[in-house]
Amino acid sequence: NLAEPARDAFVPYALRSQASGELENAVMTRTASRRVTAYLEEVDRAEATLQDELAHLLGASGALALEPLRWIAAASSSRGLSRSLRDLAWLRVELPPLRARADKSSQIDAAFRSCAERQGRELLLEPEARELLTEYAWPGNLRELDRVAEATCAAAAGLWCTGRWIARCAAAPGRCAR
Repeated sequence: NLAEPARDAFVPYALRSQASGELENAVMTRTASRRVTAYLEEVDRAEATLQDELAHLLGASGALALEPLRWIAAASSSRGLSRSLRDLAWLRVELPPLRARADKSSQIDAAFRSCAERQGRELLLEPEARELLTEYAWPGNLRELDRVAEATCAAAAGLWCTGRWIARCAAAPGRCAR
């Protein structure tokens, strides 16, 4: 059987909140003797010295390159990565921004359907609302879509979500209220 054994945990790390020189200790403390997937988000926003430390730890001679750890590192762009991390990228998956994706409409539908289900309600998008969502630039990509969908679902009254609610919630998701 070639299937990988189940992982014990999925451990997210905000790399930029780690103190330089303490990354290895922080990771080892949180993952001690477990099969863990460590998810490092916004790696490109961490200081270059911390990125270099991570690259060293993950390198061929680094202690953290060995099992039972599996690493997933996410960056919005390779431009902000240190040279040592760029050189370490064995496999790179690049996803286009939401505004350029062919499946943008299905992503929008899924986000709103998921929010409505979590809130125990049904919510349909009026044509004007769907058009605004489709034409929106989505500078925050899927995270922004989720925030707008959550705010809109919470604020919209009734079965239909109007263009007015979309415009209001896209402009300020944190202040979108009925």
